[in-house]
Amino acid sequence: MADIKVDPQHVHLDVPGHQTRSWLVWLPAGAVTDDLKDPAIWSKIQNDRQKVLRRHDKLYIVGHDEEFAVEARVIDATRDAAVLALQKIVSTKSRLAPYFADDTYAVKWTPQGFYVQRKQDGMQMGSFFGSEDLAIRHLRNQYPQTVS
Repeated sequence: MADIKVDPQHVHLDVPGHQTRSWLVWLPAGAVTDDLKDPAIWSKIQNDRQKVLRRHDKLYIVGHDEEFAVEARVIDATRDAAVLALQKIVSTKSRLAPYFADDTYAVKWTPQGFYVQRKQDGMQMGSFFGSEDLAIRHLRNQYPQTVS
């Protein structure tokens, strides 16, 4: 998983209930639904006294590019992390758009999942992924990275 942290400025109280609260959360660029499985992405929120997540809070989480939305509940929370139960994941991406591709690689789908295919020879690069976003992340990792 990437080193994603949710910014407190992108977390908004939607409904301040008597016992639980509902929050609208906008994820940072580059975040995918699988990042929500990492409790540490909430560390900045858990250190914000006004926005700290508590057990049973409800979250409506929207991807930075608005291509997905997630309904979730907080099932555990500490000072540095929050564990979510993901209840519903909805793709709001246009179904008319083709899967991502660049000059060298293309994201493909089969009933086993998404995968990256090298266009030159049709070779599958790596294993299957549960979402197009994870396959795109894998595709980008096929290119050399500069290390500073």
